[in-house]
Amino acid sequence: MVKDRVQWKPFILTLYLSSGLFYQVAYLIIIIIGHYILIVDVITVLYRYSWLENNLLLGAGCLFFNGLLYLLLCFSDPGFITSRNKSVYAHIYEYDHFIYSPKPCTICCHIVPARAKHCSRCDNCIFRFDHHCVWTNCCVGGQNHGLFITFLFSLFVMISNALWLNCRMLYLFSVHENLWQAHYLDEYDQIHPMDWLTLSQHLFMTFPRVIGMTGILIVAVILLICYLIFHIWLVLINCTSYEYFQRKRLTTSRSNLVDYNDDHDREKSTKTMSRKKYYFASSSSSSPLIDDEMMVTTAATTRERQSRTNHMLRQQNSMATYDVNNLHRSNCRNFYNKGIRNNLLEIYTQSTSYSLRELKHRLPVQLAFKTR
Repeated sequence: MVKDRVQWKPFILTLYLSSGLFYQVAYLIIIIIGHYILIVDVITVLYRYSWLENNLLLGAGCLFFNGLLYLLLCFSDPGFITSRNKSVYAHIYEYDHFIYSPKPCTICCHIVPARAKHCSRCDNCIFRFDHHCVWTNCCVGGQNHGLFITFLFSLFVMISNALWLNCRMLYLFSVHENLWQAHYLDEYDQIHPMDWLTLSQHLFMTFPRVIGMTGILIVAVILLICYLIFHIWLVLINCTSYEYFQRKRLTTSRSNLVDYNDDHDREKSTKTMSRKKYYFASSSSSSPLIDDEMMVTTAATTRERQSRTNHMLRQQNSMATYDVNNLHRSNCRNFYNKGIRNNLLEIYTQSTSYSLRELKHRLPVQLAFKTR
C-alpha cells in the first residue's frame, strides 16, 4: 500500500500540472477563500459600524461578472487554425518578414499564417497568438483577446473593491473603538500614546486573516494594474506580447551580430596594418642601388595599402552604424499598427470575425469555414 501511494502521488501531481487543471482549481480556491474571509471577517464588522450602507451588493456583482467572464474565457475559441479554415486565416494579415515569414508547421502540416504560432500546450496553431494563460488553461488569440482584457479589468475591480472594504473595516474599527486615544504599557511598565506600529500589531492580533489578506491584495493590485496597463498599451499599438518580446529579442541579437562583425573586421584590419615586412640586402649583392630602389618601392606600396585599408575601414564603420540605426528604426515601427481607433475596433468590435465572414463568402465553397 505504501509503495502504491508513493507511485500515485507524483502521477496525480504531474497529471494536474500538465493538463492545466491545477491552476484553474487554484484560482477557484483563492477566490473562494478570499470571499469567505471577506464575508465572515470584514462584512460582519462593517455592518456593525455602518449598517445603513450596502457593502455586499458591489462585491457580489464583481464576483458574478468575474466568474462569468472567467467561464467564457476558459471555453472560448482563441482562433484555432485547422485544415478547414487555414485558407481563410491566411488572407487576414500579411507577413512582415521579420517576425513572421511563410514557414511550415511540422505538427499541423500546413503553412503558418501571418501573426499565428503553434502552441505546444494546446497542440494547435493559434491565430494572432498572444500567450497561453495557465490560469484559464487556454490561449489568448485573435478571437478572445478583447475578452481577456475585459476579464483582467473585472479582476482588477473585484480585488480593488475587496481591498477597499478591508481598509474601511480596519479604519472604522480603529475609530469606533477609540484606539488612537488609547495608551499602552511597554516592557518597563511605562505608559506611551498609541503609534502606528503598536496599532498595526493590535489589529494583526485582532484580525490576523484580514491583515494578511490586505497585504496580499496590495501586492496583487500593484502587479495586476501593471500587467493590465502593459496589455492595454499592446492593444493600442496592435501588438501581441509574443510579438513584443520576439521583436525585442531579434533586434538585440541582430544588433549584437552587427557589432561583433564590426569588431572582428576592425581587429582583422588592425592586424593587417601592424604586420611589418623587412627586406635585407644581400652581402654579396653587386648593385646596392637596386636594393635601395626596392626598399623605397616597398615603403610606398605599404603606405598605399594602409591608406586603402583605412578608407575601407571607415566605409565599414559607417555602413555598420547605418545598418544598426536602420534596424532599430524599422523594428520600432510596428508593421500591423493601424492607429489607436482601428486597433481598438479590431479587438473589441469583432472586426476579425467580420473579416472571416467576408472571406468565407469570397473564397470557394469547398473551403467550409469552422473555427473548431
